[in-house]
Amino acid sequence: MRKGFLIVVAVAALLAAGCGEEPAGTTDGAETELLPRIDLAGIERLIAEADAQDRVLVIDFWATWCVPCVEMFPGLHAGLKDLGDPVLPVTITLDAPGRLEAAAIAFLKTHHAMKNAYLLEPDSDAQLAVIEKIGPNWNDLVVPAIFVFDPDGRLAGEFLGAADPDEEVRDILGRVRELLSDNSPTEG
Repeated sequence: MRKGFLIVVAVAALLAAGCGEEPAGTTDGAETELLPRIDLAGIERLIAEADAQDRVLVIDFWATWCVPCVEMFPGLHAGLKDLGDPVLPVTITLDAPGRLEAAAIAFLKTHHAMKNAYLLEPDSDAQLAVIEKIGPNWNDLVVPAIFVFDPDGRLAGEFLGAADPDEEVRDILGRVRELLSDNSPTEG
């Protein structure tokens, strides 16, 4: 009887030793998918690359916990995709690393939007640098925040908040279309 009890205790001890938290980046022994982190320098590189390629850049700062962001996302990104290669859509989530980041990845996959998708660097100083530099009217990481840059890399539209998500999507797509028509070659 005592031998059986010792075996049960030994097995329980071994199981308990292996029942700690999973190492960061793993779930059930598998690697967890993470979004690339982006900071101000990375965003500035995206703006410069779009400028060099003569493309309109649309940066969508959003989060899964933001109802207007989630409502706007499908229509906005489908509309941007329909405008084709002259437009470079970029999504930057403000979701926290971990469970919220996993939710963001699932949402992005559902909407086929993993390309050019990033997680804003979670360091508060890095986030503050982004706020101070990207848009003159953007405060406190309020989302949705969509910034449109013309093919010359200049800020050409700043869309903050979204009282009416459908109207906001129409306005953003309208601004992008204006920029594309301004940039189209003229016949002569």
